[in-house]
Amino acid sequence: MDDEPVLGPASVGLYAASAVCWAEVLTADRHGRATRVAVDTPEGISEWPVAGHAREIAALRPGDRVVALLDPSDQGLYLVHALADADEPPRAGLERRPDGSYLLRAEYGGVRLEVAGAELELGADGTVRIDAEAVETRARGEQRIRGARVAIN
Repeated sequence: MDDEPVLGPASVGLYAASAVCWAEVLTADRHGRATRVAVDTPEGISEWPVAGHAREIAALRPGDRVVALLDPSDQGLYLVHALADADEPPRAGLERRPDGSYLLRAEYGGVRLEVAGAELELGADGTVRIDAEAVETRARGEQRIRGARVAIN
């Protein structure tokens, strides 16, 4: 067998992608899923529908640049990666820090964790909201509650 690279469709599971390209988001729905993108080809700029997104892509908006796979049946593009602008800070994502801790950043809005009906929400306005059947706190040392005003019930 030759070790020369094979040019042509790249096998992706049961399907083959016929091309990988750069694209620019033209439209996105209210959830940040791109619906149409523009691709610059030798024949000119063409618009394509978006057939799907990779799970790891953060919310998109018009003007965002993405990497896409072309569906060989020409049903649309599958977005697999979003590119950051040179001056853009990282978007929402989980980052492992050198000390072993994790940092979760959210570019817009807040962050909400939900498990079995319990919610912990960190609001973009700096508020923290806990909604659960029961809330338990423990401290091996002193436990303090501070605020300009503290209301209980």
